[in-house]
Amino acid sequence: MIRKVFINRVWHNDKESIGYLYVTDETGMPIFASIVLERGDRNNKRNISRITAGIYPLKLTYSPKFGRYMWLVDEVPNRSGIRIHSANYWNQINGCIVPGLRLKDLNKDGLIDVTNSRSTTKQFEQALKGLTETTIEIRDYDKV
Repeated sequence: MIRKVFINRVWHNDKESIGYLYVTDETGMPIFASIVLERGDRNNKRNISRITAGIYPLKLTYSPKFGRYMWLVDEVPNRSGIRIHSANYWNQINGCIVPGLRLKDLNKDGLIDVTNSRSTTKQFEQALKGLTETTIEIRDYDKV
């Protein structure tokens, strides 16, 4: 069972990035899709930037911080601890990746937030159920 994860980034500013996350099955057909929220592009700086576009190992590992098994984007140059987890606001993310259902300014601060992140993250995890490792390919269409 070969499944792969992709993120296509489509918009960013200095604080946040928006894209689409999807999981494909062994034939390349999408079996899961969502919105994704990340930090803005700040040259891959730890805790304040999204990671650099590329292809990385994606591993299911135990997170002491969250107290459960979660997906980890591994082998990111000069970075560590990049998780895919639930949140709503850009400032809740220290370089991690947050799936969500819709875009909305939830806290009325003029910035884009994501809704239904907890349930969307669970659906993402379900799409990868039975795997402990795959790849994630991140593409920057917001810089074209």
